[in-house]
Amino acid sequence: MTIKKYRDKYQTSKKSLIQENTELKIENQVIKRQLLSIRNLIDDILTEDILEEYQAKQEEKAKKLKTKQTKSELKENETQEKEQNNEEHKEIKE
Repeated sequence: MTIKKYRDKYQTSKKSLIQENTELKIENQVIKRQLLSIRNLIDDILTEDILEEYQAKQEEKAKKLKTKQTKSELKENETQEKEQNNEEHKEIKE
């Protein structure tokens, strides 16, 4: 082969490799964007799950607090009723 043929073959191979490299870079960028989208989606799902768990815990705490308040109010009412009954009995005895 002559030098010209080698040079032509080299140039053709070089162009082919440059084209392939460019295509691979584009494909790589597309894959990176898809991966980023998937990561963001996973983060959103995990964040949503965590928020739901947090909200459920907060609701449970609120229910417990309301139950405690209700029990407190009932005890207070019972105490007041007992005091009133005691006062009534004292008045009756007098």
